[in-house]
Amino acid sequence: MRPTVCLGEVLVELSPDGQGGFRLGYAGDTFNTAVHLARLGVPCGYATGLGAADPFSDAIVARLAAEGVEAGLVYRFGPKLPGLYLVELDGAGERRFHYWRGESPARSLFDAPGRAEALVAGLKRFRRLYLSGVSLAVIGGRGRARLLAALPGLKRAGLELVLDLNLRLRLWGEAAGAREALKPWLAAADRLFASGEDAEALLGPGDGLAQLRALATQAEIAFRPGDLTVVLAAGGKAERLDLGPPGPVVDASGAGDAFNAAYLAARDRGEPPEAAARAGHALASQVVQARGALPARAPV
Repeated sequence: MRPTVCLGEVLVELSPDGQGGFRLGYAGDTFNTAVHLARLGVPCGYATGLGAADPFSDAIVARLAAEGVEAGLVYRFGPKLPGLYLVELDGAGERRFHYWRGESPARSLFDAPGRAEALVAGLKRFRRLYLSGVSLAVIGGRGRARLLAALPGLKRAGLELVLDLNLRLRLWGEAAGAREALKPWLAAADRLFASGEDAEALLGPGDGLAQLRALATQAEIAFRPGDLTVVLAAGGKAERLDLGPPGPVVDASGAGDAFNAAYLAARDRGEPPEAAARAGHALASQVVQARGALPARAPV
């Protein structure tokens, strides 16, 4: 198993409880994946910014400890509170998100003098860095520049870069800026996860997989076009797998994050991409049967 560090933002989550109210939880795309990786036996740490002394940040740190996710790269500072999001669900379990995250401390992760250097030094303890399009938007241009400058040295030391495209255009403002900012990360990725929806939002209409392969030339790609299949591409080959329906969907939140974690864990066990994709689909199918993006207990 590759010791992995996931970098990003943890949000306070308010999700429907099925009785007309809301359930309080904590979630975020890379955070969800970190927890799933730890549950699957992959040594995992998390890198983010949290508030210095508030009950929500305290609860997030406690959750990391309870899940066995190492928190040595969690920085706590300032009077800021973690961001918050609220989930609306329709009858099919599809979701709509509402965010309050403009002052999230994760946005300042690289800003304080010396913190970027300390963070990069801490990354050297791991063998995989897991990022998402959300992570890269949240840390801003200065954070991306500092991390990108350190990336060649980290990769020479054996670090694998995994990118979940997970595009949220509201964080970027517009597609052109996101496309230019993400190009070097796509080019550097060793593994890439992407959906057809994300590819089209970033690159425009067309063959999303072909467009991504032209940018992420080094990557093993797991591409979900949105038709209950996954297309696996590496080298000059691509294979489409029919994964079938996930079963009854209560809440689709967090399905992709679970898929990615199980895929990576399976690949670490030496399983081929096809088996890894099926493991990812199996875990995602369990997650969507629970409310919230990150079930409190590991699915069985």
